[in-house]
Amino acid sequence: MRSRIRARRTPLVATCLAFVVFASTLAAPASAQLPWIPEPPKRVANVLVFSKMASTPLIRALGTDTESINVTVITSETLAWMPLYTFNESLALADVIYVDRFMPWGIDLLQLLVSHVNGTISYDGLIMFGIMQNGSVPGEGDLTPSQVDAIAPVLPVSLSTSYVNSTGNSSAPGYAIEVKPASGVPENSTILANCIPWDTCPLVDRRLVVSAMPGAAVVLTDQTGSEPVLAEWNISDNDSSVMVFSMEIIENNRLFTSFPCFAYLMYVCTFHAMYNYSDSLIDSWEEWPFSPGYGGDLPWAWLILTLALVGVALWLYYLSRKVAAKSRGGGGKAALGSDTRRGWRNKTRIIRKETSRDGKEDTPGDGVGATDGAM
Repeated sequence: MRSRIRARRTPLVATCLAFVVFASTLAAPASAQLPWIPEPPKRVANVLVFSKMASTPLIRALGTDTESINVTVITSETLAWMPLYTFNESLALADVIYVDRFMPWGIDLLQLLVSHVNGTISYDGLIMFGIMQNGSVPGEGDLTPSQVDAIAPVLPVSLSTSYVNSTGNSSAPGYAIEVKPASGVPENSTILANCIPWDTCPLVDRRLVVSAMPGAAVVLTDQTGSEPVLAEWNISDNDSSVMVFSMEIIENNRLFTSFPCFAYLMYVCTFHAMYNYSDSLIDSWEEWPFSPGYGGDLPWAWLILTLALVGVALWLYYLSRKVAAKSRGGGGKAALGSDTRRGWRNKTRIIRKETSRDGKEDTPGDGVGATDGAM
């Protein structure tokens, strides 16, 4: 009897386990389902940031991806004691250079930096954010005229020593603008236009007012399409890219830098600007390990699904035990009834045998009627 119960329960348990394994296989990432397909090789980007401050939204965003991006920060304080060979070594190790309201001030350092971008020494990517003027006094802004003259030839926007900023009056027209992808973005720049949902991007306020250089790709503009917000080009026809974002992101545009996609945008810009790195190797938002919706490390959605599947399996197992318990109880009663009937038959046979030995027959006629007749 127990063997029959086990035989009935075993397929049910096996079915539950197979269901859990199958569902877990569906819930696993594609890389876990197909481990025999090697992932394409990925590089680690060495990023050098020239920053006005040691900790900024840009630096924090670049530090999000601890697996793919190494960040080195140079400020005016660190540059003051840095020897020339250390500065040159930092440039030599860099794949991408960020300029965030600060640049080296010496002409020799400036020329060395530019030579690592224009191909004289190497083809480093360059990404620059909006710089600011200090009031209306020329030459008193983030960059001096000599710094502007040194960096301007490699930029995809027209930058002069008398550069201007958008209005700082929050009630003035044009203070804040909507950002949208430009029309006719070249194919080589489509990843920047499509990597994040720009229609959900916060408004951009303080920025550097510039125009795109001939031959540059305008990727983002204001709502009218007349003011470039992001422009890029590939200098000297190489694979590295030089980009300029017009918005200032240290003291302004805090909503833009706290935008959930900002860190991912910096990841995309870094590897898009890097020399000899294909855009096809850049992770999508869903594939990037540091995005909130990443599926590679079993996020909460998959964890809840797994717990639900385990709960279903345990419930089915409980039902199987309950059915087995009822079967054991029913079998015991049935066996008891059978034994009882078998015992009554045996007892009847014994009585009949004893009666036949005495020569008497216990038949329906004998009894009360026979006694009355004798009387």
